[in-house]
Amino acid sequence: MEWIASDVDKTIEIIYTLVKVQNDLISNQVGFKETKIEAKQTDQVLSIDIERIGTVETVSWCKWKTEGATELSGMATFQPNQSESVIVINLSQKPQEEPITVMKIELCDPGAASPECRPVIGSSNVAIVKIKNDVHKPKIEFPVSQIDFVQSQATVNIHLARLGYRACEVACSWATSRGQSGKIVIPEGEDEGMIAIAYDQEPQSQPMEVMEVTLEDPQSTLIKPELGTHKCFVKVTNDISE
Repeated sequence: MEWIASDVDKTIEIIYTLVKVQNDLISNQVGFKETKIEAKQTDQVLSIDIERIGTVETVSWCKWKTEGATELSGMATFQPNQSESVIVINLSQKPQEEPITVMKIELCDPGAASPECRPVIGSSNVAIVKIKNDVHKPKIEFPVSQIDFVQSQATVNIHLARLGYRACEVACSWATSRGQSGKIVIPEGEDEGMIAIAYDQEPQSQPMEVMEVTLEDPQSTLIKPELGTHKCFVKVTNDISE
């Protein structure tokens, strides 16, 4: 018996299609907007912006800590649909020995109100802050180095100025070329004081003379002050006659 094949060979072609899916639904990725920040000490408050991307419909937070001369820590929060937050750090207003302070701030320990929206720390998790220390030590000085005075006015009032750091009491001694002396105190938070010197009301042999007033021995309850212009010359017109 003879068998004749009647089937036709068929090739089954299978086509594979590759689909590339971009996962753009990120669960609360947080990081610094800027990683290099410059500030001045006299700004008093340092504000550093952080941001989150991805799912922002829930409350989330992120802890932060600093490294450097001062170690601080805190937490920044995001409210629902809020993509930006801020870290606020109060800068010390005390004079520093170094002209520049460098502070490292790092984001850590994120959390969220909904477990499925727990944030992750992005690549911008560290910021370096360079702070210019522009708060100077307290300085006591005469704002002017020469004043005019008429003898019959009886009292010479000489103003004294405090510059730089203000959050402490400062004081210094004073003396005149006529043998008078005393101490002047400028309270915390105030920028000026006044030395009152009684002047002899007896007739003088010269119609005019110069009295020298000198500051010395600066003192403070916290930071030792410096002396600026520490001499003042009083030009006295002797108008009291016999």
